[in-house]
Amino acid sequence: MYFIDPSKEAARLEGSKAYAKAFMQEYDIPTAAYRRFTAEEVADGEDYLASREGPFVIKADGLAAGKGVVIVDGVEEAKQELRAMLGGKFGEASSKVVVEDFLDGTEFSVFVLTDGKSYRILPVAKDYKRAGAGDTGPNTGGMGSVSHPPFVTPTCCARWSRRSSSPRYTAFRRVSWTTGASSSSASS
Repeated sequence: MYFIDPSKEAARLEGSKAYAKAFMQEYDIPTAAYRRFTAEEVADGEDYLASREGPFVIKADGLAAGKGVVIVDGVEEAKQELRAMLGGKFGEASSKVVVEDFLDGTEFSVFVLTDGKSYRILPVAKDYKRAGAGDTGPNTGGMGSVSHPPFVTPTCCARWSRRSSSPRYTAFRRVSWTTGASSSSASS
């Protein structure tokens, strides 16, 4: 049996939203504008929110069982959520919080494997994360997904690859991240 896993450094892209955002910014990979805050920077975070227009996306930096992202419309609600997260709402996962601009549109996930020399795009999926009709409720951590979503056309995939996959792959090569592969045998 073979297993594929990211290197420890590459896994930080999933394990830290602040790290992933800084990585995307450094390598010109399209992403929403953002700022990162810690508990010591709550006042700075509140000032930042007051200087922006909603909706706001407030994210626990670390892994929070799929529930660490909250989308709110108003500044006061955003400030309250920022304080709650930095106050320990998600434990260590929210010791740092990312506040990012809301991007309106349809989200989908693209999975890519690389060995450091080439890359392969795997099937695309659409996650359904928010409860309620029309994605009106809180984040559930994922209620299901559909692969291949009908709205992701070949033109859409080509645009994503040109704008996001190619720069990301170039960045991975620059920092020498490779995918580790290991084998294991299983007995029946």
